Amino acid sequence: MVLLAAYYVSGTALLALSSLSERRALSGGDERSLRFAGGLVEGTETVAVYVLFCLLPQQAAGIAWGFAAALGVTAVQRVVVALRLLRESAPLPCGDGRRNR
Repeated sequence: MVLLAAYYVSGTALLALSSLSERRALSGGDERSLRFAGGLVEGTETVAVYVLFCLLPQQAAGIAWGFAAALGVTAVQRVVVALRLLRESAPLPCGDGRRNR
């Protein structure tokens, strides 16, 4: 349950940062609307951990706890990046310039 919760927290931080970047119209050099912020845990680390689950099933609980902690660090990294983004970028406009109907 802790590992699943860590995935949700990390994924939420990733999507929140991506949404913030999109709303602030921050370009990353291309036209993608979804930005993947780097972190301690990414695709390769995830694959490696699941291989360890298969190779060392008797150590699965310890591996899961360690991986959940690494996912927590990744979520914190993404929140820090988002906070920096909020401080550095211009404030959002109060609407799109059209009147409410």
